[in-house]
Amino acid sequence: MEPLAEARRRPDDPLTDAAWKTTKFLFFDENGAEKWMTGCDVLRCAQQLGYTYENEGTQVNEYCLKLLPWWVFAKEYVSSGR
Repeated sequence: MEPLAEARRRPDDPLTDAAWKTTKFLFFDENGAEKWMTGCDVLRCAQQLGYTYENEGTQVNEYCLKLLPWWVFAKEYVSSGR
């Protein structure tokens, strides 16, 4: 798998691919238990998984934009006291 920083330079950026962002992939944790995660769940290995690759260099911290339905956003906004 190529580093995300390199993938971002290509026209087929994975963050613009809805299928890649929402498809669940099977991983296994340190105890061998199954863990299903989406592409968005593994964008920032160090932060989200507590894992870094050897000789990876500086990690690019990308985020998947989460769009909430307006009624959920409004409820959270009002409950935050803003």
